[in-house]
Amino acid sequence: MAVRAFALESIMAVRAFESKVKYHRMRNPYYRYQLARMAFENGDYETAIDHLKFAIRKNKNDDSFYFLMSVSYLNIGDQEAAERWMKKAEKVAEMDVDKQRYHRKLDMLISSGTG
Repeated sequence: MAVRAFALESIMAVRAFESKVKYHRMRNPYYRYQLARMAFENGDYETAIDHLKFAIRKNKNDDSFYFLMSVSYLNIGDQEAAERWMKKAEKVAEMDVDKQRYHRKLDMLISSGTG
């Protein structure tokens, strides 16, 4: 009987730990970015956007978050939002090479008749 009680307590402890891990993962902007990338790759752009909104609220300084947000909006047909997020990616990027890359992508969005 004591072994069963111990086993039950162990299972409950594992479930409580898993719940805590899930809670903290979902609050991590980089984990949410990874979820956004997976959603994007599966064509679920709305879910990608939801994860990215959270990630950006937690970390406003990662240009890759803004870039994926831009491309996600582009894929749902919101070119105005795509341009806005690409501008933010360019602004937040620390390296000049990234700023130039985002600027070129923004120019392509605008020249494609979206601006």
